[in-house]
Amino acid sequence: MKLIRKIIVKVVHSLGYDLYKIPKVDFAGLDHLGIVTIIDIGANRGQFAQKAKSIFTDATIFCFEPTPTAFADLAQWARSQGQERVFAYNVALGDKREQKEFFLHADHTDSSSMLKTTQHYEQEFSFDKNRTSVKVEQYPLDQAIKELVKKDLQKEMLVKMDVQGYENLVIEGGRETLSAARACIIEIVNDPLYLGQPDFKKIFLLMDGLGFVYHGNFEQVKDHKDGHIVYYDAIFIKK
Repeated sequence: MKLIRKIIVKVVHSLGYDLYKIPKVDFAGLDHLGIVTIIDIGANRGQFAQKAKSIFTDATIFCFEPTPTAFADLAQWARSQGQERVFAYNVALGDKREQKEFFLHADHTDSSSMLKTTQHYEQEFSFDKNRTSVKVEQYPLDQAIKELVKKDLQKEMLVKMDVQGYENLVIEGGRETLSAARACIIEIVNDPLYLGQPDFKKIFLLMDGLGFVYHGNFEQVKDHKDGHIVYYDAIFIKK
């Protein structure tokens, strides 16, 4: 086997190329939890869901996204995955069942939020000017599971939450569902980008009250000027 490998390497090198071992993506150790259900809150166009599906190949994924344009792409991808594998719902999640104003960032839909942006956001993201507001349907997560999903969720569940400063209200409206999860990935915004956004301490206390421990970070984004962490995805594991 070693001889064959050496021959392959020699041939590849003769063609002017090189070989590199691609490390296995371990999803911060979450791939060892036997996850079979994923709830993607703030799914946008399905970026996280697609990545998760490549790791948790047998999981059923439930995606929630209120942004109309992003949801169109999300729904198209969900349909392409076949029946009973990926489900998409065009609603927002929060603490109450109501119709609410949603602030749509047309040129950067990832930053759209139920919350207004701060002066700091306006200064740091001055390119993001094409914005409007739309009315969206908001459900508490627990109610959305009962009335929209209408399925018994498998116990080994991963919940991902990326809702631009609205995370604490999503948690408040989803205590029953979150309590049954095995792990959660929750975006924490360090810089003051959205009015009323929670800090890490608030999210930590809410998750601690639901029986989770902080497990580290999944991904993080740094400021291009001084290198400080602007936002990151915190991992919480059930005790």
